[in-house]
Amino acid sequence: MTGKTTDSPRTRYFRTFSAYRHPVQPHEQIEYSQAQELPTYYEARYDDQERLIEFVKQLRAEDGSKKEWLIMFTEEYQYFDNGKLKKRTLKVPDQSDQIWEFTRHQKSWSNYFDQLCDRWFRRSSRSDRPSPEQLSLLVHEQFTELETEVFEAAVGVPHDNEWAVKITLQILDRTRDIIEGIEPNAAPKICAFAEKLPDGLKLGGFDELPTSLYGVVDEWRDENSEVSELETITLLAKHDLDQEGRRWAAGSNISSITFAPIRAVDDGELLVATTLFLLTAQTLDEKQVCVVNSIFRRLVQQIQNVVEVARVYEVSNQDSGRL
Repeated sequence: MTGKTTDSPRTRYFRTFSAYRHPVQPHEQIEYSQAQELPTYYEARYDDQERLIEFVKQLRAEDGSKKEWLIMFTEEYQYFDNGKLKKRTLKVPDQSDQIWEFTRHQKSWSNYFDQLCDRWFRRSSRSDRPSPEQLSLLVHEQFTELETEVFEAAVGVPHDNEWAVKITLQILDRTRDIIEGIEPNAAPKICAFAEKLPDGLKLGGFDELPTSLYGVVDEWRDENSEVSELETITLLAKHDLDQEGRRWAAGSNISSITFAPIRAVDDGELLVATTLFLLTAQTLDEKQVCVVNSIFRRLVQQIQNVVEVARVYEVSNQDSGRL
């Protein structure tokens, strides 16, 4: 299918987007002329109330001197008169349309969680904050919803490295929001350390790795060799680090360090590819540590799954290219 551009005042062009909720959220607006220089771009059309009604992924296809744009997928949205999403239609070339229809009073995530708290925990007022145990149920349900959305967003889309990066960014952003819901002063940072990564190359979407962080954790591991490298661990700077480590943490505005490995299969062997870190500026109490560890394990598992899906996709494409 050849892409057709609708060049009107309500049509805009973007480099990327987030799809953890619908309508999708386009990011990094560009001019049409800039879009034409990219291998892929996104075209968004809005109605007179600035609501997104059509979102299209365009992919450049070249055959010698001939260039054309192919539509990879189209999202179409309809709304109730109260502004709520009424209908979502996903169109992928050569596939049946997928349609989601919503009720007039579809609840936002914030209202939805308020209702869950009221129904499950019978709070006396909406201002009462759920306990960490209660939050653990809520945030895990939110993660489950995210996993569903990730699957839906991937339908008909190549599961390549570009897809893996975009999905990982969504997962990281949602996780930061969840951690702030557990502890509003956490100021969470999610970092990654890959031993085989060339110097100066930063993993996209992750926060900057504080200097000496890996060394501090390595020293703790040396003194706690009985702890498996596959476990998810939370270190509290005040209690678990030595004097030098506490000085480093104070200077880096770090109160807790949660870390776990991201594993990958290589020639049938399960290897540690990257170490993932969650850093908070606020010390967590025992209950919060339990919840954060659980959420962090879920984060690690999601990233492992995304990376593995992309790897298998790339390998299968290479194999099919050799046939």
